[in-house]
Amino acid sequence: NKGALMLAVYRGKVSEGLDFKDDFARAVFCVGIPFPSVGDVKVRLKREYNSSGYARECGLMPGGDWYSHQAFRAYNQALGRCIRHQHDYAAIFMVDARFGMSEEADRNKAMVSKWMRNLVQRFRDGRESVGTLAEFFERLTKNPPGPPPVTCTNTQETPAVKTVDAKSVDVKEHTPLSTQDEVLGAVDVTFTQAERLRAEEAVREGR
Repeated sequence: NKGALMLAVYRGKVSEGLDFKDDFARAVFCVGIPFPSVGDVKVRLKREYNSSGYARECGLMPGGDWYSHQAFRAYNQALGRCIRHQHDYAAIFMVDARFGMSEEADRNKAMVSKWMRNLVQRFRDGRESVGTLAEFFERLTKNPPGPPPVTCTNTQETPAVKTVDAKSVDVKEHTPLSTQDEVLGAVDVTFTQAERLRAEEAVREGR
């Protein structure tokens, strides 16, 4: 299993709407910064309006700042596709010279999401990152992040679990649920019983 490579565009469903947690994605390459087209009439008019005196009096951000925020909103959405929970990990590549040699490098870096802003490393050549990347994945493969595994030393039989319905005092005994489907099924049953009890109560009260 060698994995796969998926190509997507900024502001699309893949780069903003889908969830690629854990082994579904271990790397994201963001090529370029998705600044809106300067030739778009709506973009040009919005920048001019935000730079007007009236907009400044209303407290709106200047046109140039609005233009940058539009780009990095989409950019940060794409960066976060592979980091979906606190124990997830991935390599994120920001492939653009404006993060390295450009005079605007520090400003562009400051526009990146805070959770990764201080983790950015700059490489002048793509080959320089190969060793760092290999070490990164080797370390996390051997010691993946997350809570320590739970070990059970009790060899006695697992006792029955007692649950009480929110609207009833009837106590039910059952063995622990072993699969996600069984858990979801038990939740559905509990909700169904609760709805039935609420309906019966409403009938008795004449509602």
